[in-house]
Amino acid sequence: MMTHTGWFLLIVVFVAVVAVLLWWYAVRPLRTIARGVDLLREQDFASRMAPVSNPWANRIVELFNRMMDQLRDERLRLREQNHFLDLLVQASPMGVVLMDLDGHITGTNPAADTLLADPWLRSRILAVPRGKTQVLRQGGRRILRLSHLTFLDRGFHHPFLLIESLSEEVSRAEREAYGRVIRMISHEVNNTLAGAGSLLDLACQDAVSPEQRDMLLTCGSRYRQMADFVTRLADVVRIPAPVKEQVVVQDFVLHQSRFLETLCRQTGDMRLRLSLATDPLRVSMDTTLMEQVLINVVKNACESSPGGSEIVVEVTTCPASLMVLDHGRGISAQEEELLFTPFHSTKPTGQGLGLMLVQEVLSRHGFPFSLHTHDDGITVFRIDFQQ
Repeated sequence: MMTHTGWFLLIVVFVAVVAVLLWWYAVRPLRTIARGVDLLREQDFASRMAPVSNPWANRIVELFNRMMDQLRDERLRLREQNHFLDLLVQASPMGVVLMDLDGHITGTNPAADTLLADPWLRSRILAVPRGKTQVLRQGGRRILRLSHLTFLDRGFHHPFLLIESLSEEVSRAEREAYGRVIRMISHEVNNTLAGAGSLLDLACQDAVSPEQRDMLLTCGSRYRQMADFVTRLADVVRIPAPVKEQVVVQDFVLHQSRFLETLCRQTGDMRLRLSLATDPLRVSMDTTLMEQVLINVVKNACESSPGGSEIVVEVTTCPASLMVLDHGRGISAQEEELLFTPFHSTKPTGQGLGLMLVQEVLSRHGFPFSLHTHDDGITVFRIDFQQ
């Protein structure tokens, strides 16, 4: 028979074996699974659980490792997709403005940054109601389609703005449309005027009384004015392609200064002041065409300003630009939206041809431009040179 000591030793051995088995088949698998839960909580999808001796626990370990592989692959795929989308948004010519639920800007791409830098544009872009699409026209030179949309993220509809430029497409369609009309009108009117002018000249020579002669001279004067108008109208659609050369903009302005001073004196006794940057600003342009632009812009500034006021032509190098400033009556918000529209003029007797020519020449050069009256009452025509 076994003694008490033997029984005691046997019980101790039995308990030790049970404890080892319990540790090996129960506690150890549970601790392994607990570590796996910690890895999942920490989103450490690269680590894996080691197999344990418990076959039932190994099924959980195997399932957990397979799930971690799928999560890692899915996370990698999402990162690659997001990286591609980020590159696409950054390179997109369309402006993208991300916003929080309160309407505050949280992110933009370079195209949107350029547009939002203009305070006038920024206020109107951010004013688009959520869920709406609007078309914005700035001074007839820039046409934007603004869409205030949302995307779903974690169950919330996050707003964003999509800004698409329609300027080039609309301008091209407008030029083709009014070009066809102008060419047709010029052809028909010139044919008629040529015959009428010859008859008026003959009739004037055979006039039997001074009154009749004066009447015919008046008709001849109106004929010549109409012929001049039709010629200038046709010239707008016959502008040649720019023949560019490297020019120092300051020298270009100085070369035109004498004529511009005369123009200012003849139009309301204006004064011309030049403000030219010291560092030379070199730009590739067609000087003949750009002369017409500068003359038209200065002439418009003179006609919009009170007598005896000052017209300023300014050249800056940072940013690279040419500006014409006046203290005239200014341009209202309604007028600004119609500027550069074919045949629209803010002057009662204007024909809207000058700004048509200016827009066409600057567009062919690829020079961005704007005409805007600031809060201080100064109207600025600005040409930006892309260097």
